[in-house]
Amino acid sequence: MIAAYAFHGQGEEAIHLFEEMQGRGLEANEVTFLSLLYACSHCGLRKKGMELFEMMEKQCGLKPSVQHYTCMVDLLGRSGCLSEAEDMIRSMRVKPDAAIWKTLLSACKINKEADMAQRIAEEVLRLQPQDSSSYVLLANAHASAGRWKDVSEVWKAMRDKNVKKEPGVSWLEIKNQVHQFCMSDKYHPEYEKIESYLKELIAEIKKKASVLHDMGVEEKEYNLTHHSEKLAVAFALMHTPPGMPIRIMKNLRICGDCHAAFRCISEVRNSEIVVRDGSRFHHFRNGKCSCGDYW
Repeated sequence: MIAAYAFHGQGEEAIHLFEEMQGRGLEANEVTFLSLLYACSHCGLRKKGMELFEMMEKQCGLKPSVQHYTCMVDLLGRSGCLSEAEDMIRSMRVKPDAAIWKTLLSACKINKEADMAQRIAEEVLRLQPQDSSSYVLLANAHASAGRWKDVSEVWKAMRDKNVKKEPGVSWLEIKNQVHQFCMSDKYHPEYEKIESYLKELIAEIKKKASVLHDMGVEEKEYNLTHHSEKLAVAFALMHTPPGMPIRIMKNLRICGDCHAAFRCISEVRNSEIVVRDGSRFHHFRNGKCSCGDYW
C-alpha cells in the first residue's frame, strides 16, 4: 500500500500509513523505506525524506542499497541541491550504477545546469555507452541553456555511434480490445480521423492556455501533435462516452508538452485521464494532475 501511494503521488498518505505501521509495532524493511523515499522524492518532501533515510540505518539497522541512494539523489536533485546529490553519489558506500548517474543527469536538465550535465553524462555513458536517453537528456540540458551548437554535437555523436532513440509507445483498452500507438503512427486504420480530431482538440485547448511552451530539443525534433500518448487520448475521446475515465500506458516518461496538454484536455472535455508512464501514475482531473506538475 505504501508503494501504491508512492506511485500515485500520494506522499503524505504513504507516510501516514508508515506511521500507522510503527504504531502497531510492525517492522519496516528495505522495501518499506525504498517506497517511502520514492514517495518523498516524487512529492517534494525533502525534509521528511532526509529523516527517513537517516532513520533507516540509525534506528532500524538497515543498510541502504544503490536504489535507496538513487531515491535520495532524485529527492535532492528535484530540490535543486545538485552539488549535494553529486557528493552523495561519490561518497556512498555502494558502487554507483548508470541509473543513479542518470537520475542526477535528469535533475541537471530540469535545473538547466548544462555544464554539470556534460560531466554527469560522461559518467553514465562510461557505464552504458549505447544509452539513448542519456544523450537526449544531455541535449535537452544544452537546449535549455541555449547552447544549440552543443545540442547539434550531441545528436551528431548519437548518429556517429549508431545510438537509436527508443520510440514512444502508448496502449489503451477499449471494449476488450487493446490499441497501440507509436509516434506519428500512420498505420492505424483510423489515423486520418485521429489526426483531424487531434488538430481540432489542440486548437481548442490553445485558446484556453499556452500549452506548447519551453520545447526542448527532443520535442523540436518531432511534431508534438503526434506523440503516441496524444494519439491514444484522441482515439479514446472519439470512442468512449463523455465522462468515461481514460486509462493509458506508456513505455517512456511523459513529456512536458503532453502533460500540459492533458491537464487542459481534462478540463475542456471534463474527462479523467490516467496515464501510467515509465515512472509513475498521473491522474488528470479538472485541469490538474495528481503529481502537482512535480515528476
